[in-house]
Order: sequence, then structure tokens, then C-alpha cells
Amino acid sequence: MATSKGMPLIAAIAAVMIVSYTVFRLQYAANNLPYDPGLPLPTVDVAAEPAATLTERLRSAFASRHSARVTTASGSADTREAWPLFGLERERAIRLLDEQIQAGRRRPIEQRTADTCQHLATVVAARKSLDEAHAFVVEAPLKPLPEQGSWRYWSTLLFEKNARQRILYVAIDLTQFPVAGDASAVDPKTFDPR
Repeated sequence: MATSKGMPLIAAIAAVMIVSYTVFRLQYAANNLPYDPGLPLPTVDVAAEPAATLTERLRSAFASRHSARVTTASGSADTREAWPLFGLERERAIRLLDEQIQAGRRRPIEQRTADTCQHLATVVAARKSLDEAHAFVVEAPLKPLPEQGSWRYWSTLLFEKNARQRILYVAIDLTQFPVAGDASAVDPKTFDPR
């Protein structure tokens, strides 16, 4: 029978074992990421053809808060999972965007160019779009789309661990943020997106 002096030691050992097991389970569930990404978004079917517009249709599925199951005419399927942006990933995304915005605004006027103005306009729009939940996380880069139409996508690597990547995409609606589409045409000396 344990004495009253030995009870705190037993309780401490039990607590350490419980915490260790919990950490192990979370790491296993997250495939060795430093956090548990949770469940992916619900899946919708996306036809594989026409192949020329597949990437755009995948992005549309992800931006509408769905994962995508790409199905071919023969019936084979390939699921591309996407996740909502939350927790540690959201914190990292906000920090990355805020740092880039601050750096862009601190840039001396004589060092501003059309490219730096375009970048600043894009990250400002991405930061505002992030607040409106126009963001999704995937684990494999999407093929780039031509810079045309009413949408732009800003992306960045959030985490990489044991060859597993977590990549953020933010959909920017150019009808809402037109400066993100043509900031390179603005005079760099007077440029300051809001």
C-alpha cells in the first residue's frame, strides 16, 4: 500500500505518462506535423476533363470550402484534400502577411518599383481576404493560372515537416480589390494601398 509521501510521486508519474501519450497521439494524427490539422473539408466531385481547366475548377472547389475528388471517364478517382485555415496555420498566415505589408510600407520611395507596388497591393488584399475566410490549405502546390479574370491567388508555404507540406492559398476578388490587379501601373512615389 502506498504511503501518503509516495502519492505525489505516483500522481506526477501518471501525469507525465498521460501527457506523453497525448503528445504521441497528436503527432501520429498529424503525420509528424507540429500540430493536428484536423479534418479536411467535405468532398465534392470534379470531372478530370477538360484537362485545360482542371486546375481552375480545383481552385473553385477549394475556395468554396470543399475538398475535391477528381473523377475520370473510366471511373477512377483521385481525392485532393483541402483544409480550412485555423489555429496555428492562421496565426502563421497573419504573421507572414503582416510582416510583408510592414516591410513594403517601410520601403524607401527611391527603392519602390512597379513590382514592389504590385506585391504590396497583393499582400494587402490577401490579408483582407484572409479575414473574410477566402483561404484554404492544401498539401501539394497547384499549377499556376494565367493572371487573368477577376481572381488572383496569393500562396505561401506555411509548414514543412518530414516532406509533408501545408500550403496556403488566398483567393483575392479583383472586383473587391481592383488595385491588386493593376498596382504596377501606379506611380510608386505615391502608392499606398489601404
